[in-house]
Amino acid sequence: MWSRLSTATCTTPRLQTFDGDEPAACAALYVLGPFATLGFGPDFRGRGAQSGLILRRLQDAASIGRDWIVSEADEELPDRPNPSYHNLVRLGLPVC
Repeated sequence: MWSRLSTATCTTPRLQTFDGDEPAACAALYVLGPFATLGFGPDFRGRGAQSGLILRRLQDAASIGRDWIVSEADEELPDRPNPSYHNLVRLGLPVC
C-alpha cells in the first residue's frame, strides 16, 4: 500500500491508497478556520488503509497548525464492533 496527494474526484487535497495499480481507499482533510475534519471513502477492510490515511491527515493538519481535528464514527456496541471507531481511538482522537 502507498499514499499520494491527488486532486481527483473526492475533495482537494485528497489522499489515495493503492494495491498495486488498483485504488484501494481515499480520504480528504477538510479545513475551516482552526478546525480540520477527516473524511473517508471506501477501503479494503483489514489491510491498514484507513489507519494510514487517518495518521497522514493528522500529520497534515498538525503541519498547517490546526488545533482541532474532528472525525466521527458510529458508536461501539457489544453486538456491533466498529473498526473505524477503534482506529480513531488507537491513533489518539479522544471520544466526546
